[in-house]
Amino acid sequence: MKKLTNILMLLSSTALVGCNQDDNSSTLSTSENPPKLASERSEASRAIADSLARAVSNQQEEKQPRLDTPFYVYGLGEPTSTDFWQGSQFFGTMDKVGVLKSVMDQIPNRQADLIFIRDRKADREAYLTQNGIALDSQGLWDVGIEVTDLVNGKRRLGVTASYGKDIEINGGIGQHVVKNVTEIWELQDNGADPILLERHSLPNSATVHTQSEVPSYITEPPSPPGTIGY
Repeated sequence: MKKLTNILMLLSSTALVGCNQDDNSSTLSTSENPPKLASERSEASRAIADSLARAVSNQQEEKQPRLDTPFYVYGLGEPTSTDFWQGSQFFGTMDKVGVLKSVMDQIPNRQADLIFIRDRKADREAYLTQNGIALDSQGLWDVGIEVTDLVNGKRRLGVTASYGKDIEINGGIGQHVVKNVTEIWELQDNGADPILLERHSLPNSATVHTQSEVPSYITEPPSPPGTIGY
C-alpha cells in the first residue's frame, strides 16, 4: 500500500512539473512575440483605408473614360459627372478633329468641311518633312478648330494641328506633342472644299488673318529636329 501511495505521489509531481513547463513555454512565447502596439495597428488601418480609397477612385475614373472619336466638340462649360473633360480628348488611337463649342455654334452645318480639314494629314506631314522635321511614324494628328471670323465676307477658321501620341506619365496617360502646325482655312459655298490660305510651323496662336493682312507678323523657319519648341 505504501508502495502504491509513493507511485501516485510521483505521478502527481510529474503532472505538476509538466504544467509548470507549459506555463513557462507560454510565457516565453509571449515575450518573444509581443502584441502589436496601438500605433502599429492604427498605421495598418490607415494603409488599408488608403488602399480602399485608391480602389474607389480608380473605379470612378473607369466609369468616366476619356472618349476616343474622330470628331468631337470641346469647351462645353463647367465639368459635369457625364462630361468631366468638357469634351476634349487625347490623341487616342486615331486622327481626329476637335471643334471649340463657340466655333461650332457659328458653323453648325459644316461638319463635312471640318472632316476635310482633319484629313489633310499627308499635306501636313509633307510640309514638315520638307522643312527638315522628322516625324515618328506612330504619331497621330489632333486637329483643333479654335477660331472663326468673317474676313472680306468669307468665313475663315484658325486651326492648330498637333502631331504626337499618348504616353505614360507617373502611372497615368498624358500627351506628347511632337510638333504643332497652325493653319488658316477659308470655307466655300455650294459644297466646295475649304481652301488653305496659309500654313506655318510656329509657336503662335491660331488666327484667321494672313501675313499680308498683318504686317507685323514675324515669320521664322521651323525648329530643327530635336530642339524644344514648336
